[in-house]
This record gives sequence, structure tokens and C-alpha cells, in this order.
Amino acid sequence: MKKYCVFVLLVLPLLLNAVSIRDFLRNSGPSAGQRGTGYRLHESIEYQESFSEWIPATKYTMYYGGDTSAQPDSLYFNYYYNSEWSENPFLSRLSYNDHGQLIESVTSISIYGMEILSTKMTFAYDSQNRLVHAYTYAYSLDYNNRQAWDPMHRLHIVYGEGTEFSLYQWEISETKNEMYQRSIFDFDSQGRMTTEYYQISQDSLSWQNDGKYVTEYLPQDNSTGAVFVNYLTEFYPLAMTYFQDSPIPALLDVETDYSYNGSEYILDSKTEHLYNSSMQRIEKIDFYWTGDSWQEDWKESYDYDDMGNLTLLMQFEFNMDDWNESSKKEFYWETYTSVDDPTTPSSNLMQIKAYPQPFNSSITLEASGKTGVADRYDVYNARGQLIRTINSNGVGSVIWDAKDNHGRAVANGIYFVRATKDNQHSIKRIIRVR
Repeated sequence: MKKYCVFVLLVLPLLLNAVSIRDFLRNSGPSAGQRGTGYRLHESIEYQESFSEWIPATKYTMYYGGDTSAQPDSLYFNYYYNSEWSENPFLSRLSYNDHGQLIESVTSISIYGMEILSTKMTFAYDSQNRLVHAYTYAYSLDYNNRQAWDPMHRLHIVYGEGTEFSLYQWEISETKNEMYQRSIFDFDSQGRMTTEYYQISQDSLSWQNDGKYVTEYLPQDNSTGAVFVNYLTEFYPLAMTYFQDSPIPALLDVETDYSYNGSEYILDSKTEHLYNSSMQRIEKIDFYWTGDSWQEDWKESYDYDDMGNLTLLMQFEFNMDDWNESSKKEFYWETYTSVDDPTTPSSNLMQIKAYPQPFNSSITLEASGKTGVADRYDVYNARGQLIRTINSNGVGSVIWDAKDNHGRAVANGIYFVRATKDNQHSIKRIIRVR
């Protein structure tokens, strides 16, 4: 018999329930692109409303592999407890293939300086660089202290003609009972999903209807099936890793959900989308069917900055005859320099690796550019003060022992490393936790 870490059990409901396929494909709100925009998401903080006061709930912080990358190499998840952020946050380390596609995310939690493994997600792609598999595992120990990654959730994508596809899922419990799910789609002449039929099975052989989901698009929408396949490949792994929703790259109008009662499909709920003059989604309203009419149930509104980045997501519940604030999520963005930016020659850029992230007592720093490895590493605190200089003496990597130039241990927090070689340089953010 195997035993699971209690922290795994805390994470798995969020992991498995928040990112079901049809909920993911519907999405709950817009977000700016992670790549090539000049802006990358640094942090998102969710708050819950309580007696007219906003109480922090969860926080996600992204860390990137240098100031020229829009691909995070680690994700820091924290939760608010007893009026403060937990001292035992979750950390996900991300790995990519040569095409820049996410292939693995390993999550752990730090308890009194000891790292405890929690969950792992792996992603596979076909020869056309399309996502085909996504597996989720939970870390476990048996009573002989043998370590194992036990499968908890599996996703398979089967591609058909053109850009058509079907989705298959398995959710596996600790007792190895499996529930199979699949989604079969109707597509229109543009290759867009118009109807999703979702079905369930106990043995993956005999399938039962469970419901359907009908999507209508605005007349201005010109998205295609290729856009949908690229979206699924790029954003599903990110959504599973970040637990963040990402919008279908299309102008959705109305989405209607039907349940199946054994003989026919019956109305269940619907979602309406509203846009501003720039065709940014500014509101999403959920309704449920009472049997006679549509009743408001849930609403989300979205605010953007001047660059089009999502900055605020507000959520409301309909109670009696009015909308009441329920929760909100704030998004914080930072700029990065693309290596394709003609104003910043790539020959002047260095690539910095820093691991582990976050770190406790020490961190390994590696940086190299066109003319070789970095000569010097300068460490600055969050106020921009230089606290440590390390000369590499031509060695490929150095270790910072979390001490300043006077040998004193530095406090927990965010620091910046500047690596330099001749006229090349780069800066990377690192974080220390204990």
C-alpha cells in the first residue's frame, strides 16, 4: 500500500478539477500572450471578498531564464494563511524541448528547508509539433520507502483530417479506479469548434453521453482550425502548470451547455461575452436555465493596461436581484528584451542560468555569451544596492553562498544577478527562502 504526501492531496483537487478539457477550452478570461509581446507575466494575486474587505488568497510568481526570455523556468505558488503568506510555498520547475515547448513540470514544497516532491506533469508532441499527450503524476512512498510517481491523470489528443481532433482523458484514483472521458467535436467550414459532445465510460469501450456544449461566434471572427490546434498545443501545458485560464483565440458570442438525461439533451447553462470597441473581452456573464427562463448566476469583468495586458479580473455572484463582488485577481507584468529586437544586438546578450530557484543556503550561477563565460557576477538587492561581487576566473559556473561582501548572511527576498563579459551582460532575478 502506498501513502501520499498530505501536500499532494491538497494540490490534486486544484490540479484535476480546475483544468478539465471542456472548462479549459471554454476558459474564464483573457490573458496577454506569453511570447514575443515585450511583456511577460510576473505575478498574479487572487483575493476573496469578506465583509467588504479584500483578503489575499493565493499568489503565483514567475521566474525567467534571463531578461531576454518569455519562458518561465520556475513558478512560485503561495497561499495566504493566518494573516500572512505561508513560509512553505510550492515551487514548480519547468523544462522545455528545442522547439521551446514545455515538456515537464515538477512541483515540490519546502518544509523547514527540506524539499518534498509533490506532483509531476509531462507533455509530448508529434512530428508536426502538436500536443498529443499530457500526463500528471503524484509522488508517493510505500512502507518500504520505495519512491514512485503514480499516474493520476492522462490526456490524449487524436488528430483527424485537416485540423480536426478528439480528446480523451483518464482520471485515476488511489485505488486505481478509472473514469474515462472523451470529447468529440463538430467543426464548421473555418475549422472552428461549434459543438462539443462529451461522453464518459468506466472501461473506455462503452461510452455514454454526458452532455454537449455549443459555441457561437461573432460575425467578425475569422479564426481557423489551425489557430485552435496551435492554441491547444501552446496553452494547455501552461494552463495545467499555472492553473491559469487562457482564452480561445476567437471572438466568442454565446456558449450554451446541455446535460443529457438518458434520452435527450436539455438546457443547463449559457455564457455571453461582451467586447469593447477594440474587440477586447470586457465581460463574461453566466446564466442557468430555470426551466422557464435564463437566470443570471456569475459574472466576470476585465480591465487592461494601455499595452493590452490584462491587469484586473473581477468576479461577481448574483444574489437576489443584484451582483455582489466575490473575488478578484490582479496581474502584474514586466518588460523583457526580445533577442529579435533590432535595438539590442543579440551579440551583447548573455544567457544566465540560476538553480535551484528559489534557493536556501546557496545558488549556482552560470552565464555565457558569444565570447565565452561571464567574468563577473554582481548581486543586487531589491533596492538596487550592490551586495556581492563574484569573479569567475574563467570558470563556467560560480556558487553564491547567500552572503554579502563582508561575509554576512543576507535576508530572504528577491535579488538580481548581473553577469558581465566584456561588453556583454544580462540580468536575472533570483529569490532566497528559508
